[in-house]
Amino acid sequence: MIRKIISILCIISILICSHANNTNASSATEVIELNRHKVIELALKNFVDVKLAQLKVDATKAQLAYVQSQIDLAGKGINSPAIISLPDTFEEIIASIPNYDELSEEEQRELDYIIGIQMMINQSLNPVLELVGGIQYSTVFTDYMNSVASLKQAGITAEKEESIAGIQLESTLELVKYQATYQYYELLKMQNELEQQQSISRELEIHLKDSNVLYSLGLIEKGELDRLQREYNLQLNLVIDQQKMFDLELRKFSTKLGIDRKKQVKLQPVSSYTSFIPTDEKKIDMSKMIELRLVEEEVIFNKEMAESANGNNPELLKYYQKITETQTETKAIIKLQISQYIEALVLEGNALINQVNGNEVQYEASQQSVKDIQLLFFAGKVTSKEVETVEFQRDRAHIALENSKLEYEIFKEKWLLVTNGVMVNS
Repeated sequence: MIRKIISILCIISILICSHANNTNASSATEVIELNRHKVIELALKNFVDVKLAQLKVDATKAQLAYVQSQIDLAGKGINSPAIISLPDTFEEIIASIPNYDELSEEEQRELDYIIGIQMMINQSLNPVLELVGGIQYSTVFTDYMNSVASLKQAGITAEKEESIAGIQLESTLELVKYQATYQYYELLKMQNELEQQQSISRELEIHLKDSNVLYSLGLIEKGELDRLQREYNLQLNLVIDQQKMFDLELRKFSTKLGIDRKKQVKLQPVSSYTSFIPTDEKKIDMSKMIELRLVEEEVIFNKEMAESANGNNPELLKYYQKITETQTETKAIIKLQISQYIEALVLEGNALINQVNGNEVQYEASQQSVKDIQLLFFAGKVTSKEVETVEFQRDRAHIALENSKLEYEIFKEKWLLVTNGVMVNS
């Protein structure tokens, strides 16, 4: 134990000297400390998934606005028929002849005879002209109605796509918050495990130094010393590898969060763990579940399309009606899947609670073991090496407890996610 204290003091001295030598360099490096709140804030701002989902929403809104503008424009493009009509009364024809009153009676009688003939011709032509105009209008009107029907269907599709894009954005925001906090807690677990391996390295280093002394006194064989040296080297390489892996994962995570590579990133440990949360599956609001809402949008879409096709295309109407029936059945299946997911999630939460409680008992027992063996050490009944072994077991129990608490924190994020309508694969 005394050797361990001396070793720790030496390490602290080295760190202090190192810090003093690098004060100027480190002072120029901005440090970003990450906690749960900061991680969520940066993730919502910088995760690519959020940006893509928002762009999709913007695109569907623009599409819907365009289709609606085309519908409004089409409504202004049809006018009443402009039917050509010839003058077919004596008065109308006379009115079109200039200086009729200035003609002599004989000239007027001759002209009246001609007007009578023209009047009969015009009266026979007007029904034909009216029919032709009506046919032309009917063709234009039919084309117009077909165009409006197509635009209305396009509008229904655009409304559905906008609604689905909005729902998917909600889902993406919730998933991004979960993914960010999950990675944060996983990095904390990696950091705990790295610290544990570093502790093992320190223990082996002390043991190796003691063994060198024993070997110089002829108390152990060269083979035993070589074995301890190999064990220490392997452990040292393990620590180096884990440190590289941790640094890599932390850098990747920082990049996703939009943090500049020049900035130093530190993880704030969870200062205080919240108490266990109630997991009552009956309080989950099924109407909020994203999977159900997406299917419901499809049901609404197909009903509206069926209504728009009613009377115009019987086969298309049958198709949409069948699809609607299928999607209604799909909703029932999804509800069952959600119920099964929530039930499994409740079991997972209970298992993690038991794990945390069990690790707390083990850690408390290990703390008591350290107190007991320290008393034996001061009484001269055990060696410092035996004390260090028990202290090491306590440290391992503490890390196991911390990691199990982090596992439960991840579970709480998952439970929060499902209460907001989103399921995630374990």
